[in-house]
Amino acid sequence: MDYALKLEKVNKRYGDFELSDITFSVPKGSIVGMVGKNGAGKTTTLKAILNLISIDSGKIEVLGKEYTDTQIREDIGVVFADSDFNEEYNSVKVNSLMRKIYKKWDEKYYYELCDRFEISKEKKVKEYSRGMKMKLKLCVALAHHPSLLLLDEATSGLDPIVRENVLDILFEYTENAQHSVILSSHITSDLERISDYILFVENGKIRFFEEKDTLLESYAIIRCKEEDIKRIPQEIIRGTQRGNYGCDILINNQNNVSKDLITDRVSIEDIILFLSKENER
Repeated sequence: MDYALKLEKVNKRYGDFELSDITFSVPKGSIVGMVGKNGAGKTTTLKAILNLISIDSGKIEVLGKEYTDTQIREDIGVVFADSDFNEEYNSVKVNSLMRKIYKKWDEKYYYELCDRFEISKEKKVKEYSRGMKMKLKLCVALAHHPSLLLLDEATSGLDPIVRENVLDILFEYTENAQHSVILSSHITSDLERISDYILFVENGKIRFFEEKDTLLESYAIIRCKEEDIKRIPQEIIRGTQRGNYGCDILINNQNNVSKDLITDRVSIEDIILFLSKENER
């Protein structure tokens, strides 16, 4: 299998926070959904991939090369939620700037994307809403035809219709088997819709990196009474939520459960919430 990105035992300490042994590989042609709480290490991981911060140890390989190769920057599209263009720029000025930065800058495609997102040529960035700024950053990230997209909360601040448009574009982008995406988002329904893999980062560590379909098929929720918990094999229980009228139990092997216990399908959000709460105990 060809990989767009490989991280092997990456470590980075920031004061009292530490990325610890981050290891995963992104197959070419895939979309990876990255989830985790604020401060879990998602943005730090992306910045390490981009060589925006130095790592203490480990290895990062991007598109078959170490990121110290400056040519790689041409092949990566980036959107960070906390970065913006000059407030006095409009989309035309942004085009003029990017044309000087990227050798593969595609002005025609850039303006096609701007039209698709209804971005005005006249308005300045300082007049944009948060969602409009995010759309402009997406246009820039895509317009130099990168092989890898790294998107940090790229759908945040967007209304449902525009989010749908963004997801459609990402689908189109990965129709090329050489294109890959890492999308960090708190909107797990978006990730569930488009991701091939889910990467769950918690407290600077990878809790899991799994194929999305495998996750959704292997996990389930049992809704039962307190006394029924002892009938569930302890080794398959991954989380428990107790309420006034019973318990919800997250399991990861339905085959070992008594047929009279009712199981429900799970969402990615269910899995993340259960595992996060269980880890807090």
